Amino acid sequence: MARGVDLLPSGVRLEDGRDTVRGVHMVGLRAGEPASRAGVGRPLLTHLQPWTDLETVRRAAEARSTAPSAASSRGRPTASSAPPW
Repeated sequence: MARGVDLLPSGVRLEDGRDTVRGVHMVGLRAGEPASRAGVGRPLLTHLQPWTDLETVRRAAEARSTAPSAASSRGRPTASSAPPW
């Protein structure tokens, strides 16, 4: 369904290792994998908790993705490794 899209929003709640019950909340590493398999132009990580570090989650997603990612959370600046379109 997401194959080849330019931007793929992914609801990522926590940093890797903070998800004590697997499968309840997405983390950065698990967001990057499907984005890479689908050939997504840019994963957009959303819905992060206020205590979650945007840059840490963004870097984790990029570790599993072939594309630069961006992370955004309400009221906080966006962390991105690439300029916006």
